[in-house]
Amino acid sequence: MAKKKTEKPILDNNDSIEKLRGELFQYRVEICSYKRSMKYLIACVTVVIAVLGFFGYDKIDSVADKFEKRASNRLSVTDSILAKLDTHFLDSITDLIYKTTNVYENSLKTLEKGVQYNIDYVNLISKLSYNKRAEKTPDTYFERNATNVFDIAYYSDSIREDIIGECYVVMRDEYKYNTEDVFLIAVYPRGRNIAVYYQPFVVKNDYNKFYFQFSKYEDYVNYRLEVVLLKKQGDGAIGYRNNKPVVLY
Repeated sequence: MAKKKTEKPILDNNDSIEKLRGELFQYRVEICSYKRSMKYLIACVTVVIAVLGFFGYDKIDSVADKFEKRASNRLSVTDSILAKLDTHFLDSITDLIYKTTNVYENSLKTLEKGVQYNIDYVNLISKLSYNKRAEKTPDTYFERNATNVFDIAYYSDSIREDIIGECYVVMRDEYKYNTEDVFLIAVYPRGRNIAVYYQPFVVKNDYNKFYFQFSKYEDYVNYRLEVVLLKKQGDGAIGYRNNKPVVLY
């Protein structure tokens, strides 16, 4: 009786062949990647072994000890310097800074307060009527600085020929009122003594409001507003003067 032959299965399916080829390619990629990783690992281990073999464990510990000692020495020097500082000197500097800061703060508050006072003066005087014209003024007088007598709270520093300028004056506490006192308001071209405006006014007491208006003199643009308080004293008078620049456009 003849034996029945066993035939091997033949892969005639194209999909099965492509699948086997894909698996084989993947195995090759994984094998190459594994070899590359092993090379990197061997190289790192070799470097570490070489460093340890060159320095030795004892030398590495010695280097660490040196760094630790240097750090400790520097810390001890710093502590020594801080210990030698005079705490009283530091406290004096701190106190000086504190006092200086308070001075600056108080100065700023005073400045802000002065500005507010000035605004209040302007708002108050602007609602008043102009001072009346005076009939006469002293013929001669001695000039003095007006710093302690009156302040110019506001004035028109830039005007046109057809516009009336204004000047607001506030009397200081040092001023003592006298019915014979007068204010003299005058305008001069800068650098010249030719008055383009000249008018005396009576004193209202604490708050005074004046007006002035003038035409252009030659080619002058810059002028000088002069405010003089003529205060009767004996047979003469003392003139307290204050000047302000004015531009005519």
